[in-house]
Amino acid sequence: MTTIQDNTGPIEVWLRDKARMGIECMVVFDDERTDVLDVESLSMRGAQRELTGWLKTFGYSPVGRWAAEDANGGETSRTFKREKPSREYPINVYGLQFDENGNELRPTATFDDNETPILVLNPKSDPGGRPGWVLSYMEAEGNGVDDFWVTNDPEFDRDWVIKKAQTHLNDISYPWPRRRREFK
Repeated sequence: MTTIQDNTGPIEVWLRDKARMGIECMVVFDDERTDVLDVESLSMRGAQRELTGWLKTFGYSPVGRWAAEDANGGETSRTFKREKPSREYPINVYGLQFDENGNELRPTATFDDNETPILVLNPKSDPGGRPGWVLSYMEAEGNGVDDFWVTNDPEFDRDWVIKKAQTHLNDISYPWPRRRREFK
């Protein structure tokens, strides 16, 4: 049975003031199942704050405001969505490369068979000619490559740069669903 802690879809929280008997809370999951939660607050406003804070500890964030469901303010509801869990995607990392004379070479990086994103420290990759870390990944449509400029400071800690690149991939909901490839 799905609980608040392991639910991945949105939920609706309904609060009802049971005149002098406290606040009743019912959670409606996206598959229409319900669950009743205990509320310690004695007022509707207190219960709203209590539930919002409690749900935030499980990664939920509110969508919109609390909506009054009756004219007397005795019933209210609010939708909450769960933030996507952060994933650590594999990333192929390429640093600066030098020729036999010590001259910097522009790194040559290619996608592997899994189209793993590539993080490259380019010696002169921004318009000002400064070095910087660039994340490259396949477009959603599969027609080319998108780039994300991570930072123009090559001295940043490598782990920090990789974490920032992974955060970007999470933000854009990467990886895309696998495309069907047609063979002739």
